Formats: sequence, C-alpha cells, structure tokens
Amino acid sequence: MTARTTRIQRRHVIMGAVLATSLLVGTAGCGASATGEQVTSLAPPPPTAGQPPGTVTLPAGTDMAAAVKKVQDAITAGNGVVLATVDNAADAGTTGVTIPGNTVVIGGAPSVGLPMLRVNQQAAATLPERYLLRQDSGGAISLVYNGPDYVAAVSGVVDLAATTPFATATSSVADQASGHSGAHSSAPMIGVAPKSFLRTAAGNANVPVTVAQLRAGLGVGETVVAAQDLAAGSADSGPALRATQSLL
Repeated sequence: MTARTTRIQRRHVIMGAVLATSLLVGTAGCGASATGEQVTSLAPPPPTAGQPPGTVTLPAGTDMAAAVKKVQDAITAGNGVVLATVDNAADAGTTGVTIPGNTVVIGGAPSVGLPMLRVNQQAAATLPERYLLRQDSGGAISLVYNGPDYVAAVSGVVDLAATTPFATATSSVADQASGHSGAHSSAPMIGVAPKSFLRTAAGNANVPVTVAQLRAGLGVGETVVAAQDLAAGSADSGPALRATQSLL
C-alpha cells in the first residue's frame, strides 16, 4: 500500500500563523514515485483584507473566554468533538510579540464529514471545521469560519447529498456560538479551486509510517496540536474509508 500526503499549499489567513494541515491517504495499488511533488502554478488573487474568499464572519461579543466556550459547547452539543483549541495570541506572546485576541477552535462531528470523504478523501484536508475568534482593537470579537461552499469547492465535492450534513452542522454551531441564526453569506469565492490550495506528494510508505515520519520531521518549536484517524469507525455507517489520517 502506498501513501499520498496532501498539504494545505498556503495557510489560510483566518487560521493565524500556527496551523497547517497534513492529510495522509492510503491508496490501493503500487508504482507511486517516492520522490517529487505535483505543485500547481494556479494561485488565487489576493483576498480582501479581513475576509478571505469563502469565509463567513459573524459578531461574537466582547468576551474572548466566553466566546471560545460558546463555540466549544456548540460543537459538543451537536455530538461533535473539540480536537484542539489554539490560542494564537498566547503563542505569539511566548516569542515576545503582542497581537489582539486570536483563538482557533477545531472540531465537529465525524459523521457529518463522512459523506464528503467517501466522495473524495482529500476533503479531510479541510475537516473538521476551524472556527476563528479574533478581537479587534476596540475589543469586538468576530467569529470567522470557512463557509460550507468553500469547503466543498476546495475538497472537489459537488454532490449536495454529500455536502449538506456538513453544511447543516457547521451553520448550527455558528448560530449557537454567535447568537445570530439564519442564512450566513460567505465572502465571494474568487479564485477558489482545489488545485489552488492543495499540494500532493507521493510516497512509498503506508499511512502509519508516513505519520511517524511527519512527526519526526517537525522543526524546533513546531508541534502537532491534534491528529485524527478519519477511517476509524467509518464502516459503521457505510463503506469503510481507506486509511486516512490528518495532522494539525
């Protein structure tokens, strides 16, 4: 069995400076090259300041700790799991840099992403949802997350039956966390396409070995904040996924 490693080609603006994603997907067959990467040259136009393409932004009060807890509680209320909570402002402070409040909560219910993963395992590069809480100079907090249409586009999944469970769950978390219900519009998705954001490298090791290699290759100050095995339990609700793991 070979492994394919898919990484986010550029770090999304809403994620701050510390998060990137590596996705390991097992594939059947043999003959994949152990060297070289397929890197696309297509790049999206510069995003609008403050709201990257495909993101949704909602007001979320002025109390950062309370806002973070609301997101966490909304995720678990929908039978989801909070994989990680990353305080970018605190991390920046350890290097002597001061930035406004900036925390990312990563999590969701694994079941809502499975339909997308069965269509295209590369959807795991954007799952589960990332919810950013950022505070401006006046103290106002915004909840920012990747809109379901953006996640579907980047994942290369256009089947509404596959994307609707994720879209419904994400909107529910946003509604509960922000207190603003209803249809939430994403910023225009100018230049958003799967090949613009994902880079794939083929290897000759299986998924567990590749995960270990990625962990061993972390540089000084780098860490894995969360890891998930997306294939685990997938056979309980339909066709089992091939070996698929992601590192955040």
